[in-house]
Amino acid sequence: MTVPHALATGETITVSLRARVDPVRLLNKFCVLYRPTPQALPPTWTEANADQLLAACTMHVLGGALHHLRAYVPSQAMSRETVEILVRPEDAHSNLCPAYLSELAVTLNGTPLPAEAVPVPDSTCVRLRVTLFTPGTHRLTVREARSGLETTTNPIVVRETPLDLQVYWGMIHGHSEMSDGCGDLEYYFRQIRDEAALDFAAPGDHDHLYETSDAFWTHTRDTVKQWHAPGTFVTFLGYEFAKWRRLGEGDRNVYYLHDDRPMYRSDEGHYPMPSDLFRALAEETALIIPHHTGHDPSHCDWVDHDPVRERLVEIYQCRGSYECAEEDGNTVPDRRSTPNPVGYVQRALALGWRVGFTAGGDDHQGHAGTDFPLGDGAAAYQAGLFCVLATARTREAIWEALWERRTVATTGPRILLAYTLNGHLLGTELSAAAEPSLATRRTLAITYAGTAPVERVEILRNNMVIYSVSGAGRDGTVAWEDTAALDTVLLPPAPHAPEPFCCYYVRLRQQDGAVAWASPVWITP
Repeated sequence: MTVPHALATGETITVSLRARVDPVRLLNKFCVLYRPTPQALPPTWTEANADQLLAACTMHVLGGALHHLRAYVPSQAMSRETVEILVRPEDAHSNLCPAYLSELAVTLNGTPLPAEAVPVPDSTCVRLRVTLFTPGTHRLTVREARSGLETTTNPIVVRETPLDLQVYWGMIHGHSEMSDGCGDLEYYFRQIRDEAALDFAAPGDHDHLYETSDAFWTHTRDTVKQWHAPGTFVTFLGYEFAKWRRLGEGDRNVYYLHDDRPMYRSDEGHYPMPSDLFRALAEETALIIPHHTGHDPSHCDWVDHDPVRERLVEIYQCRGSYECAEEDGNTVPDRRSTPNPVGYVQRALALGWRVGFTAGGDDHQGHAGTDFPLGDGAAAYQAGLFCVLATARTREAIWEALWERRTVATTGPRILLAYTLNGHLLGTELSAAAEPSLATRRTLAITYAGTAPVERVEILRNNMVIYSVSGAGRDGTVAWEDTAALDTVLLPPAPHAPEPFCCYYVRLRQQDGAVAWASPVWITP
């Protein structure tokens, strides 16, 4: 907008914000705080400085009145360890409520627990510090005195002795104003850490030069470093390789172990093809994760593949799951568009891709890491989350877990799910030549703890349900032995698998519709 004359002191400009769709419905999707950075401005306007920002209007978009609470705890703790419960007040649309909470009380199985309340800076969320003594799987109840509202946490497993691997939850696929999302990167990381209580995060803004300039990429790299706090909150540098040619290459996200790495853009004249990206990353410590693989027309046909760095795939995000077709058991399919079956993850597994499972947001509305439902009506899914089984909450340890595919994806709830096959962890590649017992016996041992009653636990072999347990309760274990001769269940060599193979993975469904997927285990002769 250009005004025809200089503005005199006291003159005002009024901007009317209108929407072509229902403005109330549109605004309910956003809850963003903007914190503009002050700039040194020239004293007067000239042709030479016409492209400089002379004034800016900042408008916060806040949530509505308190409607419900959410509460999150770590997935594990030691007996007599003090842990923090993050309590998040939300409005009827699951936006963060701007009203402060009154007195909060915590109970475990009806027994009150002493709790120290610590306000989260610059937020209406509150951390409650409690000490847990009794080993077992617990869910804590939090009640707010003024409203009488209650909520229950995700499960936390308390042990007397520590395990070698711990569960850490993360969000590594979301967008900010660095590309076509809402909110700055500081808001993105602060929300994930302080208002969603996640353990690790990465940005996922597009690589197009017209969106994420070189200066924006420098800012992204600096912000990732600023928010990284080993032992407390881990950040990774990442971006979305988004050519959008719609020829089957799909969209891929790139993540780095180390700071200050380059952005290999998909723009013409840079690295426009997946094969160009693979060559560019050949000397980098990087991971490449395809996402919304069946979302037409930006689906992935699984032809281009870097088996070294493409070790994970996003099986679920805010559009839904691309595991398989709805008629083949997908209860959370993409309902925004008609999925392209070429891009289903089960097809990648059949073609020989050895990929573990992640879940992400692809959030563009400023809700990264939260339980906000993205979309409308039957197509409104919350963003996914995933956890890693790692030795520590450090960048190196979480990266090692990602690299080894020790990952579990969910439709958002922090469901605990893990399994072993003949004692080997999910994500492992096995050989009957090295372990002859695999030729005759393969035993899967599954443990789980749901955020709601579990409807079904399923074991899939070569993409087919081979065993299932119904009405499995909220917490439990499942053990099953596959005694079929290995040579009778091996799939033939495939485009990305030079020798026969089979793969197993585990899927859990809750009565509330939530789903979790534990990464595959592969076996070769």
